[in-house]
Amino acid sequence: MCAVVIGAGNNKVFEYLPNNFNKKKFLVNYGVPTNELLIKIQNVSKKQCLSNKQWPEIGQIKAWMVSAETATFMKCGGLGMVASELPENFNNVFVKDKHSISIVTPLYLGDTGKKKAELKNGIYVGAEGKSIKLKKIKTLKAEFAGKTKMRTFSFDVYTGEFNGVVYYFLHNEYFFSINPATDNPSGQTGCYVRNINGVDEVEKFAFFSKAVYCLLEDLIVNADKNIPVPNILIANDWHSGALSGLTKYLTLAKVYAKRMSQENADKIRNIPIIHIAHHMGYQGWDYNNTS
Repeated sequence: MCAVVIGAGNNKVFEYLPNNFNKKKFLVNYGVPTNELLIKIQNVSKKQCLSNKQWPEIGQIKAWMVSAETATFMKCGGLGMVASELPENFNNVFVKDKHSISIVTPLYLGDTGKKKAELKNGIYVGAEGKSIKLKKIKTLKAEFAGKTKMRTFSFDVYTGEFNGVVYYFLHNEYFFSINPATDNPSGQTGCYVRNINGVDEVEKFAFFSKAVYCLLEDLIVNADKNIPVPNILIANDWHSGALSGLTKYLTLAKVYAKRMSQENADKIRNIPIIHIAHHMGYQGWDYNNTS
């Protein structure tokens, strides 16, 4: 069930959107929208984004590009091209000023029949045939509900460098296997397969966002010096969209539950997030199995 929040302060009203509103695409008009629901969503976005609050000034950029795809190791479209080419070109131009963008992405393993990825003897060969030498640097845990009760999942963090970009790969076999289920829809390929464990793309990338958050929390709370703490998060499309809510609100819930200090919560909450939206025409529409 989705809702639009109208108003502010004590005058907030939650107005629920119709069931299955995202199962039928609106006519896309890139000028002035005419659909009533789109106008309400747009107006809420304007109120939330257009404020007098100053954007932070960052002297030395140490950003993470958080992406489900990369053109280098798992490409399904332009989404992956942005994730690889933007950091590579940015680093090439600004390395002299010690600015950098690193890439955080899943470590996919398996064979869809069209794309294959494997990790052997520390060498990862991605689905696009390119290889990278990886070093496993830690194993972390993430609490995640998914479609069932809350469970704790472990995931491994690997790092390596390719074309002047540092990569951080996150791996959990349950979520990031790309071996397809027998009932995988024919239109879902690459990293978007419904995998052999029954994990579809929504559950897969919800876990990905939570794993990225857990890595970020670990670096800050435990003062880990092995990985530089980013001062910008670049969320590449919906796959990492949950990061905004996790960094801004889960942190507050943990402070309330006495599971995190206010100081550490503020450090996480104050990291700016740039959210890149691709293909506005999709409007949240997807297959029935990912509803």
